[in-house]
Amino acid sequence: MGTVPSVRGALAPILLAGSLLAIACDPGASPQPAAQSPTAATAGGADAEVLARMAEADAADGTVDRVIRKCMGCSLHMDGDPSHKATAHGYEAHLCSEQCLYRFERDPDAVVMSMKPPE
Repeated sequence: MGTVPSVRGALAPILLAGSLLAIACDPGASPQPAAQSPTAATAGGADAEVLARMAEADAADGTVDRVIRKCMGCSLHMDGDPSHKATAHGYEAHLCSEQCLYRFERDPDAVVMSMKPPE
């Protein structure tokens, strides 16, 4: 003889999910402001040091045009490829490979800050 699942047992997860959703979407709750990072942000959220490094990378090819033609993922040691391009903070960055493009797209500021430009 089989047992028939109880309606209450089947509805319990749905009721719990609905209760949690109602709590999370409380229209009376005021939104919390986003926490500020320890460094002051400028120009669309970019840190001033990030922007300065991007400007330096832009000038590395001899032309200041907001297009970085050397791979920032490889610290400007490799030529970038326009087929592997991404944009960040108003700059177009050409990366040398899919791997560098992936890293840059995930966290462009981290790539820029880890860059050690050639001397």
